[in-house]
Amino acid sequence: MSALYLPTVDDLKVLKLKNKSIYVKIELLDRNYLTLAELNGVTIDLSLSIDANSDIRRTLSLTMTVKDDSLLLEENRKIWFDRYIRVYVGYLNTLSPKQEVLWYNMGIYLFNQTSYSYDASTKNLSLSCSDLMSELTGARNGAIPAMMMQISEGANIREVMIKALTQDYNSEGEGNTLLNRPYLIDDIGGEVNVTAGSPDPRKVPYDLKFNTGATRYQVIEKLRDLYPGWETYFDVNGVFVCKRIPTCKDDAVALDDSILSELVISEQLQNSLEEVKNDIILYGVQKKDNTQIEARCCDENEESPFCIQKLGRITQVLSSGEYAKIATNDLALQRAKYELWKRTRLNDGLQLQTITIPWLDVNQKIRYTPRITGKTEEWIIKSINHSVSSGTSSLELIKFYSLYPDIT
Repeated sequence: MSALYLPTVDDLKVLKLKNKSIYVKIELLDRNYLTLAELNGVTIDLSLSIDANSDIRRTLSLTMTVKDDSLLLEENRKIWFDRYIRVYVGYLNTLSPKQEVLWYNMGIYLFNQTSYSYDASTKNLSLSCSDLMSELTGARNGAIPAMMMQISEGANIREVMIKALTQDYNSEGEGNTLLNRPYLIDDIGGEVNVTAGSPDPRKVPYDLKFNTGATRYQVIEKLRDLYPGWETYFDVNGVFVCKRIPTCKDDAVALDDSILSELVISEQLQNSLEEVKNDIILYGVQKKDNTQIEARCCDENEESPFCIQKLGRITQVLSSGEYAKIATNDLALQRAKYELWKRTRLNDGLQLQTITIPWLDVNQKIRYTPRITGKTEEWIIKSINHSVSSGTSSLELIKFYSLYPDIT
């Protein structure tokens, strides 16, 4: 989650203007995020999506009218494989004597696709871009050139993740040169309480093997998912982040009704009953001595609307795929608690169409009173779709449950 942006008085005044002058600034960057030039032209359309549940968190589509062919896809021109763009959206502050533009950073992107159309009256360039995770997933890069790669039991999880992110690989899968990728990687497993004599939770609990063609992201994902409730993404400044999925328990709200009530255009309340489960049984590794790793976790909090005392048992059995690789009862119990957390609190959804609020990000908390219910509640933003040209956005929200604020 990006640091919470606290809007200024000017931000809020400009946001509420009925008639806005909107600008787009696009900086061309090298691999060190240094500005090489600006992409000059008239932006016709710009849409931006931010999804907390997607591997590639930010994607962008842009159409602009250009004056010359300097933006054609060629090695010696501005758009090429080794270039990034940083996108800003600006609003003219017509209420200020200085008439300055308020700029908001919308992130750093790679070029995925370009199309250029020309006729006697227009030269239009369309760009499809994604954030820097596409350099790890294989969408643009990220394949490890080893026939097979193995991470041995006992390796430090954080150190191996840093290597997967920052080191280039030779044909044997060994790291040599460093890649310029700034990062903030928390110590996965470092918060887990273990009894004396138990294995260090910060270390890989068993050998991890990756087949030919595995990507950096697959390595990072496997390490991240050794413990439940972690996320990886690139933030708007191009920094790779690995941290616990924020619960927003102690977070300040990014916006409340005093602002949102004037910005919401429409709303839709969504509820999924079939996703709710209050009894999780999880089966992990089948051991050679014919015993099996297992754990069970139930919602027995009588203040919860989903507890078994009120609804009876609604059981979900998890046993195959990624669950079958869980190697200890402790890890199985942690994962079962996480799965219970997901299934008893993430099923009340709200979709808002709003005037575009450019500084909002996913995994931030807002306080809002839906007109449908008239009840003021707190919500967590899970996805945002901005249409800058129309000046509107769509927000997907989930209800924040104070009874279950923590991911175990």
